[in-house]
Amino acid sequence: MQHIKKLDSLRAIAAILVILWHWIPTDNVINTFNNGAIGVNIFFVLSGFLITRILLTNRNEAEILNDNKLPVFKNFYARRALRIFPIYYLLVLLILLFHHYLGAKFSKAEFINSVAYTINFYFFKLEHWGDLTVHFWSLAVEEQFYLCLHHHSIA
Repeated sequence: MQHIKKLDSLRAIAAILVILWHWIPTDNVINTFNNGAIGVNIFFVLSGFLITRILLTNRNEAEILNDNKLPVFKNFYARRALRIFPIYYLLVLLILLFHHYLGAKFSKAEFINSVAYTINFYFFKLEHWGDLTVHFWSLAVEEQFYLCLHHHSIA
């Protein structure tokens, strides 16, 4: 798959918007708009576009070769798992081991939902963000999106 260099600039803008939102007070003129939400939305759109592009390209190649589409899903998800899961689960383990030293809460339910990639539903139900797992919600949403997209792309 060919790398689209122009998207790197858009990715950088999204990262800068999120950093501005977190590092500069929200009442500052720079944060007149919700820069954090705009940056996260840009990341989601980019991710959705790139993932959909990869899956559709691979699915079309499988159809041209008259191959089964299930290996396309398995290959994509295996590559993603090798890239994301080790560092994610290492971070969950570190939070489990050291949250007391940081004075942060990390309940059994939060741990289970972090491991299961359902932390977004947990936060919604709780109506509160986790102390150390606040950023996990976006990964959970992405994984759920991929699973739904894969289900439809191999059908």
